[in-house]
Amino acid sequence: MKRIFISLTILVLVAPISAVMTPFLRAELAETAPDDFIPCYLTLTEQLEPAAAAALTAGLDREEAREVVVRHLRQTAAVEQAALLQRLEELRRAGLVGEVRPFWIVNFIFAELTPTAVEELAQHPDIARLTRGADAPDEWIGLGTPRDQDEDPALRDIAWGVTKIKADEVWSRLGITGAGVILVVADSGQRYTHLDLQDRYLTELSYDFKDDDADPYGDTGSGETHGTFCAGIAASDGDAGTNAGVAPGVTYTAHRVLMSADYQGELSVWTSWQAAAEQGVDVLVNALGWKDAWNPDRYTWQAAARNTLAAGTCLVVAAGNDGPEPETIRCPGDVPEVITVGASDENDDVWVESSRGPSTHYDEEVVKPDVVAPGVDCKSCYASGDFDYQSGWDGTSMAAPHVAGTIALLLQAAPELTPEQVGDLLEANAVDLGPPGKDNTSGAGRIDALETLRALDQLPPHLLLEEIAVLHDDDGDGQLGPGETIELSVGLLNNGNLTAREVQAVLSCADAGVTITKNTADYGDLDGDAAVARGFVFELAWYVSAPDEFTFQLELTADNCEPGEREFNLHIPTATIDDDVENGEWHWRTLGLQDQWHISEQRAHSPEHSWKCGSTNGDGYGDYLDSRLLSPMLYFSPADAVLSFWTSYDLPDDGDVGLVEISKDAVGEEWHTLVSFTGEQDEFVHQSIGLARYAEKPVFLRFRMRTDLGDDGAGWFIDDIRLSGEAFDAGWLAIESEVGEDGVL
Repeated sequence: MKRIFISLTILVLVAPISAVMTPFLRAELAETAPDDFIPCYLTLTEQLEPAAAAALTAGLDREEAREVVVRHLRQTAAVEQAALLQRLEELRRAGLVGEVRPFWIVNFIFAELTPTAVEELAQHPDIARLTRGADAPDEWIGLGTPRDQDEDPALRDIAWGVTKIKADEVWSRLGITGAGVILVVADSGQRYTHLDLQDRYLTELSYDFKDDDADPYGDTGSGETHGTFCAGIAASDGDAGTNAGVAPGVTYTAHRVLMSADYQGELSVWTSWQAAAEQGVDVLVNALGWKDAWNPDRYTWQAAARNTLAAGTCLVVAAGNDGPEPETIRCPGDVPEVITVGASDENDDVWVESSRGPSTHYDEEVVKPDVVAPGVDCKSCYASGDFDYQSGWDGTSMAAPHVAGTIALLLQAAPELTPEQVGDLLEANAVDLGPPGKDNTSGAGRIDALETLRALDQLPPHLLLEEIAVLHDDDGDGQLGPGETIELSVGLLNNGNLTAREVQAVLSCADAGVTITKNTADYGDLDGDAAVARGFVFELAWYVSAPDEFTFQLELTADNCEPGEREFNLHIPTATIDDDVENGEWHWRTLGLQDQWHISEQRAHSPEHSWKCGSTNGDGYGDYLDSRLLSPMLYFSPADAVLSFWTSYDLPDDGDVGLVEISKDAVGEEWHTLVSFTGEQDEFVHQSIGLARYAEKPVFLRFRMRTDLGDDGAGWFIDDIRLSGEAFDAGWLAIESEVGEDGVL
């Protein structure tokens, strides 16, 4: 990113530029009939220079700076354009001028002029520069394309790009989701009714700058795919099944711009930027760009970018898909001041087609892109329906909204950051992918949302559950048991930099078998990265038994934190499984994506029932399943650590597999595969698996079936499941989830 250094001796608010008719316009003029119109940009003499903008905003907060800059730009345009607009109206009445549209984000006027009007206005004292707009109306400027048009259901909970940049860890560890930040996706029409977007869609600031109306939905009645896909990566919340969005709590706004590489496309984007500056938008993303051959007006692009940034709106722009050759960054991604984004893949390799720098069209050679982000085989919201997704998209159009969403997370934590400071933080905390330092292939590296947030000096406090332990129980074995009184230690970690003041906690449990006798604790002031534990007391009813679990809620308040709830489970595990699947579901739980586990009579080892993953109406199962049959918590002795079951399966596609897995810990977050099944096995066969290495520690077992898009068989059948071992009721703990006040899991 090019940095602007301010001389304190420069105090002027405007600076003149030399009058010139560009060669591009002169060539057009020579070939235009006398009665034809040429689309022209008339740049006036007085413009707001970067140093003057810095002088205007010195010492102001972001909102004050925006108001000052916007007011200055509007007043300058109103005064300086008055005489010229009057002359243009006179020429329009004479038939020498067509459409006229004034702008203030840059002090210029768009006008359709005949050659005679061009020649006259080239001598006008208020005009410093006269040129023609870009001229490739048949070229599409979007920078992302799908490999196919197949829809993709919610195959996995979180899209790979989100986890790659650790945005999901920002949600869970820091409690930051982009809440309170306004993000604009300025692109093709967008399906803002999608379940993942609609709750935070801001109608008041959205607009269609292509059709000049308030509805940016698109022509087709179903939205437009490119814009919807980009919006999903930046701002979707996963309500329909997949967390594809980096900032699931952000306020989302849609601008529909004209996605063609001509002057009308330029004008629509500049109008979008102008509206964003006036409305106080925090971050705007453009996944589009002009090639050199399409003659973008770089002077106006840079001037518009500088003024929009001075008003406090971060501009994020896709680099282009014209690599691997150098100097292929598209405009406006080649503007030095914007944040330019290239594309990388799941292995942190820069995508071969991602455009490379340097940018050489301005005052000096500038290294571009600034950063790279996930942009290969991406998945996001699909414009075909309000619950639909599509995967397999490639392009810097996919990378740019990853960065825009990251900026939204950053601005929630530190809302007074300037666009320049935002760019510096992104670059300083990126994962370097090339030679040391910034380069023209990967910029400063692949963005890392978590490290960028952690680098803030003033990261707000956020409280996480840490260690939970039994301090005391009636028989002294450190375990939960029927009728016992339990003293529980609950640890809290402040994962921010700032101190959390006067932290108070209230413990509750809705289970009838639990009576809490000491439910409050004072954690005091928690410094950044500090952990403190406090005690609570509860009684278990005499009738509780193994296996069982109890869900507790810890309601937290602090003087400088929003109230929030943290949830954890305490388990009484079982030492044995003896399930012939003839007496209901025992203590198994079914879950997952498109869960199809159920008790069936279709096949059985003995006598009539088995667990089946597949259709309830005969053979077949769903595409893209990830269905799990989960045991209660287990604790067994080494002598009897043997799992046995009978199984039959019909999984003919290579991508369809049945997995038997065991957790590596009591939380159930890390899993190890014990055995897998694929192909066809019509008769039931016996399986026996030794689990001695997992003995004497709390674990979970699960039967997990995963499928892709392909041929279906009968499914997977499990019967007569046994884990031998002596009865042993032990009390074990697992933190299973965290629910913040914003509801994000």
